[in-house]
Amino acid sequence: MNLETLKEEPLLTVKETATQLRVSGSTVFNLCSRKLLGHVRIGVGRGAIRIRQSDIDAYLTQRSVEPAGTAEALLPSKPGKLKCLSLD
Repeated sequence: MNLETLKEEPLLTVKETATQLRVSGSTVFNLCSRKLLGHVRIGVGRGAIRIRQSDIDAYLTQRSVEPAGTAEALLPSKPGKLKCLSLD
């Protein structure tokens, strides 16, 4: 991360980030503390947390799960016999 990137991209607060992700502020704090969501600390001591939109986008990309496919793709390739079900 360089200074030019920070100047070009606005920094969002924890509350703004939480609203955008539709989660609580505590969840955003947790993601930041576990270093799963990139962020910047501004100020002395622990400082205020600010999050770039690109960090949010990167987090969502990393956490995205692709669909498995159609229902047929989820079925076992060999038909099995159910022990507890009788169709007689």
